[in-house]
Amino acid sequence: MAANDVLALGLAITRARKLAGQRLETDRRPKTLHIDVAAIRGSLFACAECDGVCKVYDFATLTRHHLDVF
Repeated sequence: MAANDVLALGLAITRARKLAGQRLETDRRPKTLHIDVAAIRGSLFACAECDGVCKVYDFATLTRHHLDVF
């Protein structure tokens, strides 16, 4: 099993998303794991504004800090 597949299972990434990449920086303190998650083209997501189901139209890069990945 590939590293991306293991991370996707551990992070419970849904079918509408995919793990696009991952990078571990071991030369920094603390060590940093970068995970890229992408929407699968044509997937539908719940809309927070209209409570309907909508296609993705906007993308953003977000940073989350967590002390322990698993």
